[in-house]
Amino acid sequence: MQRIVIDTDGGIDDALALLLALAWPEARVEAITTVHGNVPVEIATRNVSEVLHIAGRQASLVSGCPAPLLVSPVFAADVHGHDGLGGWIRTGPSYDLSRDRSNGASASEKIVSLARQFPGEITLVTIGPLTNAALALREDPAGFGSLRRIVTMGGAVWERGNVTATAEFNFFADPDAAREIVHSGVPLTLVSLDVTHKVVFTRERLELVLGSRSDLRARFLRCICDRMFSFYRPRLGRDLFFLHDPLAVGVALDRSLVETQPMNVDIETKGELTRGMVVAERRPWVQAAANVDVCVSVDAERFLDLFCERVFVSEPVQASWIAGC
Repeated sequence: MQRIVIDTDGGIDDALALLLALAWPEARVEAITTVHGNVPVEIATRNVSEVLHIAGRQASLVSGCPAPLLVSPVFAADVHGHDGLGGWIRTGPSYDLSRDRSNGASASEKIVSLARQFPGEITLVTIGPLTNAALALREDPAGFGSLRRIVTMGGAVWERGNVTATAEFNFFADPDAAREIVHSGVPLTLVSLDVTHKVVFTRERLELVLGSRSDLRARFLRCICDRMFSFYRPRLGRDLFFLHDPLAVGVALDRSLVETQPMNVDIETKGELTRGMVVAERRPWVQAAANVDVCVSVDAERFLDLFCERVFVSEPVQASWIAGC
């Protein structure tokens, strides 16, 4: 059994990643923590609660940091919708965040508490900005050091950025936190755009796996996937999108899905045009200690098969407490 903690900013590919983790037979999701990013943190927490309901599962859910360490917050409503789930959440009762806290602990405290409870066993999977992780490192360096490893969806080494010409969203949203984590000393695997851009989910595959289903999970999946197709259609000319966050979960639970290369990595925090850029030492004649395992290739088809097999399953659940598409 693999113990994981997932730190998420509550968007569409986050939802798909959570559904994958919750359906992975060998995974034990010890906690889910939320952070600012795709949407404000309180919306991210609500979204995770809805995903847990759709999955028919329970997990410790802790709301985390609402803002980056130093820079101003940025959000991605243009990609994920104002609710973070492509319009799925429209109406519903007021959401009580207090029910999602673990005895008053913060997200950063939850991360190090679990790391200390299960030393050398917890993999922290970050699929949003790294603010919670950086705060955990600052507050309890020894406890943070008890993590088995970190798997981070973020950055781009060779590939173009997706929020600027040079930066991926999660690292752009809090570059200072990203820099602290790559230098934390905890083994870190970077699942960057270099591999996530090779894992493409198409409308054809969606129709193949969903067919004529109309159960709650199927309606939810169709709703959020339709949002992503509509976002990428004018940009790429086809109904498709990239499985950024699900691949990070896949790598955390099955390292054989990717090949990695150890590199010396740093993050640009001050550049006017390069905020959040991954700076990797790639010159073969320069001797620099590696601090990150960078994913350089992926078995995309095998991952897509696993993803569809585990996410697009039909499980009976009660009617959702929030009306959807």
